[in-house]
Amino acid sequence: MPLWATVADIGFAALLNLIYIKKYTGYFLDISLLWKNVVSAGVMGVLIFMSYHYLTDILPMWANFILTGIEGLLLYVIIMVLLKGLNKNDGASMPLVGRFFR
Repeated sequence: MPLWATVADIGFAALLNLIYIKKYTGYFLDISLLWKNVVSAGVMGVLIFMSYHYLTDILPMWANFILTGIEGLLLYVIIMVLLKGLNKNDGASMPLVGRFFR
């Protein structure tokens, strides 16, 4: 099965979750925050995909996996901060790293 089919399946499940959350709780995700998450995840995904394939011949698989995971975390947070999807209050509420935002 192609990779895009798996991604589409997960996206459809997420859409159904949003519909049921709205139906039963009345809460709906802010669209401006949703697009910031989608853009951040897309840019992060493309960058770590390129990085992983570039480093495949240089590093062992376990090191490449760990490095691209850390890279993805940092890229996502940086992009979200640049898009103003994360603010100081959000950072302060995170476990372990929250103390750096206070």
